[in-house]
Amino acid sequence: MARLERESLKLQEQEYARLQVELFDNKLAMLTSIHHECDEPINWLEVASRKIDFDSNSLGPKEKAALARLSSYEPGFFDRLFMRADKKRQELLANVELAKKSEYNPNPFG
Repeated sequence: MARLERESLKLQEQEYARLQVELFDNKLAMLTSIHHECDEPINWLEVASRKIDFDSNSLGPKEKAALARLSSYEPGFFDRLFMRADKKRQELLANVELAKKSEYNPNPFG
């Protein structure tokens, strides 16, 4: 009787191990083939050469956001205490200039 229970337990363990291996193999197959199921390829050169969607004589969205951060800046207690307000304003002003440059040159490589 005990021998039959041991054999039955052994078969159950083997079946469990087989199912675990099959599950692992399925996950591995999914991970190694996911690139076959991706979207259409993106032509990054075409994307980089697209015309900007706002007038270059007006402010772009990045520049507007940077200006809004600059105009809404109110130095906090510690900024005033440690006299960091001017430095912080200079950083925000530099961010506005950086945003302006990146707005009209969307290609970071050239």
